[in-house]
Amino acid sequence: MDIKKSFKSNGHLEAISSFIIWGLVPIYWHYLHAIPAALNTSLRIMVTAITINILFWNRKLFKDLPKIFKEKKLFFTLMLTSLLITSNWYVFLVSFQKGMVWQASLGYFLSPLCNVLLAIIFLKEKLSTPLKLATLFILIAISNMVWHLGSLPWISLYLCLSFSFYALIKKGVKLSAQSGLNLEVLLILPFAIWGIFVDGGLNSYQLSTFEWEIMALSGLVTLVPLILYNSGAQKIPFGHLAIYQYIAPSLQFFVAVIIFKEHLDPFHYQSFFLIWCGLMVFTWERIMTIKRKKGIIT
Repeated sequence: MDIKKSFKSNGHLEAISSFIIWGLVPIYWHYLHAIPAALNTSLRIMVTAITINILFWNRKLFKDLPKIFKEKKLFFTLMLTSLLITSNWYVFLVSFQKGMVWQASLGYFLSPLCNVLLAIIFLKEKLSTPLKLATLFILIAISNMVWHLGSLPWISLYLCLSFSFYALIKKGVKLSAQSGLNLEVLLILPFAIWGIFVDGGLNSYQLSTFEWEIMALSGLVTLVPLILYNSGAQKIPFGHLAIYQYIAPSLQFFVAVIIFKEHLDPFHYQSFFLIWCGLMVFTWERIMTIKRKKGIIT
């Protein structure tokens, strides 16, 4: 692929913009951190369902809806992916309420390597020597945290695993990104509505006018970076995405430490340093793989 042409088509700008938004999005959710995580997630699902159908109404988002009732496998696959992505959103919000945005950052740092490891386990891909080294760095980093914390960083691990399994399962779903996401939020929407209006959601917490105004933007906050990412990913080499994808967790880390003033001990920084070493090895291996394949995106 001609890099100059891809820059002209703004593929790089779109991809970088998506990761910058994902990296800074904790600042947005901070304004809604007082809302219970379950209610917050339910409202996000409802607003996203409304927003996506307003933005893409002319793209016939409902054309694939009959499929999920005719094909049981597709129905259960999308139900599983909807549960994974919404539980990911929920745990991400929990990280705010516990003052552990750094754990969310850690989870998204681990996701790219976790994607590769899942491909090795489930898709029978081979683990190269550089990836073995990268995995070793990660394992030492996690072991260091467990030793000092006395427990696993569960928020990080859940965010990492839920998003990685979501990406793995979505590979087998032959739907457009917009249609797939729309069906996912529609499948989970009845549960979200139940959580908002029936199961004590709004009865137990009354949003202020300001919170309603901010929450109204949650659909755009969810969809805009996803749209930019999907558009950019189609135009630029995977090797560049392998580098850009660390923008988001890096920004989340700095937001947690500098803006939210979350306390980190020396062992946290030691573990993050080991993870960054592993990710550098991982990125180098991914880029070399793409070069060997002469720019073919896999």
